[in-house]
Amino acid sequence: KSSLYLEKNKHLKKNLSENILREKPLKLLLLRQLILCLGGVIILIIRWYIMGRSLPTFQKVDNPASFIQDVFYRVVNYNYIYALNAWLLICPVWLCCDWSMGCIPLIDNILDKRCMVIAVFWTILGSLLISVLKSNRSTTSRSVLMSLTMLIVPFLPASNLFFQVGFVIAERVLYLPSAGFCMLIALGCRRLCLLYSNKMLLHFSLIVLILSFSFRS
Repeated sequence: KSSLYLEKNKHLKKNLSENILREKPLKLLLLRQLILCLGGVIILIIRWYIMGRSLPTFQKVDNPASFIQDVFYRVVNYNYIYALNAWLLICPVWLCCDWSMGCIPLIDNILDKRCMVIAVFWTILGSLLISVLKSNRSTTSRSVLMSLTMLIVPFLPASNLFFQVGFVIAERVLYLPSAGFCMLIALGCRRLCLLYSNKMLLHFSLIVLILSFSFRS
């Protein structure tokens, strides 16, 4: 009985230590996300005080989507702009010094083909978020979550969610989110290298991708 009791006690201690080790990275990850979000809020507050605690006044030509009276279509156009920003990160073929003055036609019909772009955008982003939340808290999932946080949080001030901005699309607001995007690309390349044995082809494709983006910029 004594040996059985010691064995059970040892087993309980082992399970307890494993649970502690499993929960510690999660707590650290949540702490990092909290610090990052608080940092973003502090920056927004500082910016608010710099602007004299009042919002600037913009004209319709600066950001036409913000002047749509119908809330539904205003949200639809905002989401289409988010999708375009994501596409500029993936494939920066459309670069413009000024996206105002109606450069992007507004969506005023739910049957507009561009609504499919919005659906694809949120399907991909939602799939990433769900896969991270349902994961087994591995190092890769934590890295993906950190990458998504760095991708999304810096973009929030330009998203028209908290206040109206004076532009439609501005490549400058993608500088910080591009860090999270680059991390996602690196994680994806690492995943491909683990899944496929032909690493030479993957390395060659990555080099071509880097050179293409370098020449484009």
